[in-house]
Amino acid sequence: MLSVQSFGYAIAGIVALAMLALGETVDATLFGICFAVVHFFAMIFMIQSMRHVRRLQGLRNGRIAAGLACIPFISPAIWIGIPLGIWLSVILFKDDVAAAFHETNAEDGEPSVATEAAS
Repeated sequence: MLSVQSFGYAIAGIVALAMLALGETVDATLFGICFAVVHFFAMIFMIQSMRHVRRLQGLRNGRIAAGLACIPFISPAIWIGIPLGIWLSVILFKDDVAAAFHETNAEDGEPSVATEAAS
């Protein structure tokens, strides 16, 4: 769902640039353009974070991405994104899930979140 929506933003951006290159006007406000850019990068961040979460890496970024999914107009498909963001937040803040992330990071030789916070 996230990648389809971000693909749509990429197409819209390419079309807008092509229209500007041809000398035509693009009917968009500065606020709309800025919002679309922020939204696009937030979705890219959420995609990257969820890919890391699937491999039990990046617990902190996964929690941030889950929080972003709870914000209306930032989450993709608001009616689906908000409940999934809440559900994911509940899951990622459980102690046993955090322990699984720490165990996986310890096995890979990567510093855990607790080690990073201590430095």
